[in-house]
Amino acid sequence: MQKRIRKKRRSDSSNYSVTRESKSGATAEELAGFVGYNTVIVSTVVYFALTLVPDEMLREYTHTDYFPAKEWAITLPGFLLFTVLCAIAAYGFIALSRTPPVDALCAVTDNFSHSNDALCVDSASDTPAFCDIPLSQTTTAILNDVLSSDAE
Repeated sequence: MQKRIRKKRRSDSSNYSVTRESKSGATAEELAGFVGYNTVIVSTVVYFALTLVPDEMLREYTHTDYFPAKEWAITLPGFLLFTVLCAIAAYGFIALSRTPPVDALCAVTDNFSHSNDALCVDSASDTPAFCDIPLSQTTTAILNDVLSSDAE
């Protein structure tokens, strides 16, 4: 294997990181992906072989007397699917439990929100300043429009 020395992005030039590459130039991530891909393919072939080939033929070619019952070919993937669905639901419930209530002010504002009680109008010009309009003023403006259109 070749060693390649790369400088880190720091201003300190004494720090170096050493990465190992194979002769073909493949990195560790590429090799892990290759091994993972081939493992999935081999596992799938073995799964279908144990599921679809009759027990007598398996005993003849593998010289093994014990194989799990064929019902596990359906039961085990069902358990795995159920576990994945429960994990997805659990993450959703955790996200919902950490969400602030709908009427909480922190649900609609953040650290960068600005508030100005004077309708966000800069007194020096007619151009509104960049800020958030308070919710009470927005609701009043919307409801006044709705109530005036209903009265007509």
